This record gives sequence, C-alpha cells and structure tokens, in this order.
Amino acid sequence: MPEIVNPNHGCLKRGIPPSRDHSGSEAEDKRAPVAPVGCRAVSEYQYYEFLAVDRPLTEAEIAQVRALSTRARITSTSFVNEYHWG
Repeated sequence: MPEIVNPNHGCLKRGIPPSRDHSGSEAEDKRAPVAPVGCRAVSEYQYYEFLAVDRPLTEAEIAQVRALSTRARITSTSFVNEYHWG
C-alpha cells in the first residue's frame, strides 16, 4: 500500500497490509489504520441540521428525537447538533 504523508503534521502513515485467508490469497482487512507513535491525530468537526417542513413536531416526536442526542438543540421545527473531536 502506498505511503500517505500528512502535510499538516509531517507524519507518515502506512496502511495495514491485507490479511491472508486460508488459501494464501489476500482477503479484505477490516481493521482501521493506526497512526504511528508520535503523530498527532487530526481533529474532526461535524454539523448536522434538520428542519421540519411539513409541520411542527409534537411533544412526543420531540422526545423521540431527543433520544437520538442529548447534546443537540431541538425545537418543534429544527434539530441542530455540532460535534467537535480532537
């Protein structure tokens, strides 16, 4: 697998070689790649926004949506969730 250089941090990331199945041929590897020791992880930002366009949500529907996220800003017509990581 080719090497990927992260220009933001000067880190070098290498892909994990594929595993082998019983016949010796390459099998798909589902493991996530891991950054080498000493490299800083890149931060992540996600923004989700949904709007009710047909009608406002009822209290019961708002409660159902609230069960999806305790951090989101929820009104009868909108759902907004910002996620910062790293």
